[in-house]
Amino acid sequence: MAPTPETLTAERILEATEEVLRRHGPANATVVDVARALGVSHGSVYRHFRTKAGDDPELFAT
Repeated sequence: MAPTPETLTAERILEATEEVLRRHGPANATVVDVARALGVSHGSVYRHFRTKAGDDPELFAT
């Protein structure tokens, strides 16, 4: 039987976002990058956060 995927939560998205920001920088990080890091579609990320800047303003502050 295939492993059950971990539930997508806002906390998991934010953790992945932090990693993507460290890797790509705020100017180059995209929601698609975050979704790929999580193994989900970018639409799934948008269900939790409507906009990149709306995710967490402190994460995207330069």
